[in-house]
Amino acid sequence: MKKFFLLSLYSSALAMPLWAEESADKSPASTVTEKEKKKDTYSVQEPADKIYLDTLSFKMGLSRTNPNIRETNGGVTGVADPEESGITNSFVAVFNNEYIPALKPYIEYARINYDDRNFSIYSLGIRHDRFINDAQSLEWFLSGGLGRGYSHWSHSPAPSAASGVAGDESVTATFQTGLDWYFTPSWAIDMTLRYDLYDMDTTVVQNSQVTTITDGDSLSALVGIVYRFGQRSRQDQRDNDGDGVPNYLDDCDNTLENVPVNGRGCPQESFMFNLSFEFAQFRVENLVDKPSFKVVEFLQNNPEYSVHINGYADNTGGTAVNRKISYLRAKSAADKLTEEGIASERLSYEGKGQKYQWTDNDSKASREQNRRIEAIFYKAGSRSSLVERRAEKPESDATPANAETQE
Repeated sequence: MKKFFLLSLYSSALAMPLWAEESADKSPASTVTEKEKKKDTYSVQEPADKIYLDTLSFKMGLSRTNPNIRETNGGVTGVADPEESGITNSFVAVFNNEYIPALKPYIEYARINYDDRNFSIYSLGIRHDRFINDAQSLEWFLSGGLGRGYSHWSHSPAPSAASGVAGDESVTATFQTGLDWYFTPSWAIDMTLRYDLYDMDTTVVQNSQVTTITDGDSLSALVGIVYRFGQRSRQDQRDNDGDGVPNYLDDCDNTLENVPVNGRGCPQESFMFNLSFEFAQFRVENLVDKPSFKVVEFLQNNPEYSVHINGYADNTGGTAVNRKISYLRAKSAADKLTEEGIASERLSYEGKGQKYQWTDNDSKASREQNRRIEAIFYKAGSRSSLVERRAEKPESDATPANAETQE
């Protein structure tokens, strides 16, 4: 049976047309590099491969039993009382269940040692566990299993003249409950209360006198260490706000959908998005696409964030005209946020003209990508590198003073 246990462990291992907008400018326009594009976006982590072995654990603690002694014909004189207190050791391998995730199969080897005898129990069972706190660091579990147990006496209870002392074997039932405290995503301290049921007899015979010692159950309190393979199993990967970070790692559990987050589930200190405009238009009503998250709600929920908006044009048209319309695009977006109740002190904007082309201008689709606004969100007091990167000194034909009158 020991070989079987070891083998099992191994195998588990806005609308105003501007007719003058957009003849190519003689001075070359800079293009946003692929490296910058990658820096301004965030990726969604792919799920890990299937992991069949969920946890391995070793536990150790105190055990208590109350053996029953039956005597026939007065019993054998001099039979020693069996020990009632001992130590239990347990090795457990728990597996993930693809079909019923809430019920995990396990295999276990336990050894209950008393000074005069010991019990070896090999068992298979089912475990159910769930986290009981928002941080998902405390996991409660309940398990039950069936197996086979073997007893062995290291010190015979019989006097020298008696005979018949031998070990026994029995079907066993084991019930366990407890808590695992995860102090890292993979390591936990385990606390278990364990109850074993069995029926193992030891018979001592001397002439016609018989004494039978029956071990029927034991109760153990254990502590141990648990290692969980990979990250949390699928049923533990709850993500209430849908930001891609499981609850047990999420420090910000109410992040709006599609807001870029860091590894702890909180909005990144700075991030950005681009929205394209229709040809020769600058009002927000003429945006080709919309933000991927609720911008106004995000700013209301996170007053520590400010927004800087840059407007851009493609290279169709003169530099001065493109600078003007890019300014109007940025201003229109900022005005819309102000109308929605966002304080103007948290908003800034400027027109960049045809600088920082997002892509080339060789097609209608690529020119549409370059006719855009760039909204940069950043925490107040820590001006974003994304903003600084765009904050060069304006060209001599910068946004005209009368630009607002041309809406």
